[in-house]
Amino acid sequence: MTTIEVFVLIFAALGFSAIVFAPRVIIPNSSSAKYDEILRVATTRNAIRSTMAQVVAGLAFVATFMQSSVNYSLDYRQKTDLATADQFAKAFSQLKEAPDNTWVTIGSFNVLARIAESDPLYRASTYSAMAQFISVRSRAVCGLNAGAPKHDAYKDAAFAQDAAVSATTRLFLERGADDHLRRQYDLDGTCLANADAWGTRGLSWLFIPGAKMLRISAGETTISDSDMRGVEAGVVHNTNWSEYSALGAWSLHHEVAAEKLARLRANFSNAKFQRVQLDGAGMEGANLAGASFSGASRLVGANFEKADLSGVTFGDSDMNSAGLWGANIARADFSKANNLTVEQIRSACVRDADPTNTWSSIAPSLPSRMAARVQRAGGIELCR
Repeated sequence: MTTIEVFVLIFAALGFSAIVFAPRVIIPNSSSAKYDEILRVATTRNAIRSTMAQVVAGLAFVATFMQSSVNYSLDYRQKTDLATADQFAKAFSQLKEAPDNTWVTIGSFNVLARIAESDPLYRASTYSAMAQFISVRSRAVCGLNAGAPKHDAYKDAAFAQDAAVSATTRLFLERGADDHLRRQYDLDGTCLANADAWGTRGLSWLFIPGAKMLRISAGETTISDSDMRGVEAGVVHNTNWSEYSALGAWSLHHEVAAEKLARLRANFSNAKFQRVQLDGAGMEGANLAGASFSGASRLVGANFEKADLSGVTFGDSDMNSAGLWGANIARADFSKANNLTVEQIRSACVRDADPTNTWSSIAPSLPSRMAARVQRAGGIELCR
């Protein structure tokens, strides 16, 4: 018996009792034995009973309507759940029956993503399946599978990712808020070369060390609580890097044609890194202009050689042994960074798009003592 049904029974009993006994309390028996007085009392009591009966009947109708609404909602929910489960099962069966059909795969994952975003019950299974598909298929396409001949296809500037992998990766990266109580999605060593992550939050809550991120488009992203140790996103890994290796940070980021630059460097402009591990990451030549690091992110041994670090806020990141050689650190904020040395700062350079800007307006923010030591050691060079 539901709560509403119990309420209706109790209310009916109380209503009946009130109709019978309440008028007797409100209109007590008359002390007079006259017929007119007795009739007046009985008539008044009956009028009160009639009014109370109407009120009780109205409330009973409301309760009945509420019960009907609840029953309808439960029935509708059950039907919806059954339809969702059926749709979910069909989408998965299509993936199993046609694993090599690109458009069936893309369509099935689109259906699964829509279901996962509308019903949290299906999130873990859907996105775990996507992560597994992306990891296995991308490594095969990029030439990284264990036991297979390594051909490093992803390092070629003309490399094109598999259509199903590209579409599924974008769906995975567009997923809504993660349940932070569950484990991170496992994309260890996945190939995300040329991946489109622009404006997403989906690089968060991943276990993705050693991932290949050459030429990834990840500007305006929010990346939190991910293990990205040793990711490979540096321009030096491109097979055509020899054509540009003589360029400095400024020339690389401002003088190479835009269409060629897009096929060369990883783009993390204005990205927000929160509690991210980037130990040993290869970010050579990457565009990190305007990015920010917070929540004690780890950048130990990360390589930012020739990267565009203009306007980057490093927060309280651990920068022990991080490589800054030739990186543009104009307006970068190192004021709270940990384990930073004078040698690291002096190995970098500074340059601004507006040559009329004064040094004070483009100089990086450093702890006061370090700033003085950098000046005494010869200052910071102009980027070339």
